[in-house]
Amino acid sequence: MMLRILILFVLFFANIASANEQLNVTTYSLTNHPKARKLDASVDYPSTWVASEGQHEHIVQMFYDNTQPLLKRHCGVAVGFAFSNLSPQQIKEIIDSNSFNFEDYVPKNSTLLHAQKVSYKDHPGFLIEYTTKLYKQGVPFTSKTVAHNIFYRDNLIQLLCSVTGLSIDEDEIYKMFSSSKTIFDNFGNSLVINEKEELPVELEQDNQQSTVTYHPVDALFEPTADKKMAIFILLSGLFYTWGIGLFIPYFIRRKLVKKPLKEPMATIVAITQGIIMVIISELLGNHGKHFALVLVALAARAILKQGNKLKKEKRGGKK
Repeated sequence: MMLRILILFVLFFANIASANEQLNVTTYSLTNHPKARKLDASVDYPSTWVASEGQHEHIVQMFYDNTQPLLKRHCGVAVGFAFSNLSPQQIKEIIDSNSFNFEDYVPKNSTLLHAQKVSYKDHPGFLIEYTTKLYKQGVPFTSKTVAHNIFYRDNLIQLLCSVTGLSIDEDEIYKMFSSSKTIFDNFGNSLVINEKEELPVELEQDNQQSTVTYHPVDALFEPTADKKMAIFILLSGLFYTWGIGLFIPYFIRRKLVKKPLKEPMATIVAITQGIIMVIISELLGNHGKHFALVLVALAARAILKQGNKLKKEKRGGKK
């Protein structure tokens, strides 16, 4: 409970800061980048964010907001092969057809929330919003993402922005996503393509009406890559396992009953506490990793019995 209150306190001020931040931007050029498929274009991202090379083969660049203590905001731009030798009108007809499925552009473990058709000048595209839920090292994470998808010549250009955090703070994730709407919209609409003659691009396939066969959005959601988040998870885990786990028997022994517990009561209380903590741990997504909780239960039993041996020794000395 104390940890939950601390998290909400920090997130409250983080959301205030994100709502009031200035929209100063820096322009990033995709021109001459080896992953940009000879695309001459640029995007604008918040000046306070940190630019980092994309790790996925299709992700050109990522932009991270490192000012938030718990929830992480990031945007990215990806470029990949989409359609071969089709005009914008032909691509638009494919998007308008009943066979076009927006969910094909949503990563696994995700739920599509919203989809609509958009366009960049005469080039067709669509916008989607979705949530992603997954576990990293036994820890449940939730991410909400908005993705601007633009078909330009034979390329699919994706501009994606997400808010990521622990699933226990899902409501706060959605709140920060809403408060970041202006930033995300500015990034998604900041694409500038320098129109020029068609540049030679090596086509990856010849299918006239093939859809995108890769999902660059999969690699955008990597919450455990963030060092601050990983440190927080480690500390919160230690606090829950050892801090709360040892405080409970201490409180029962010193403040509640104010005397040592005899057997089998001490063992029953320790086992009950262990079972409850395992259930909570399972609900939080930490599946099957409970060895530390076994050690805590043994320590809890010792704390609950503390004083029995000392009393016996005192009684023996009086005799």
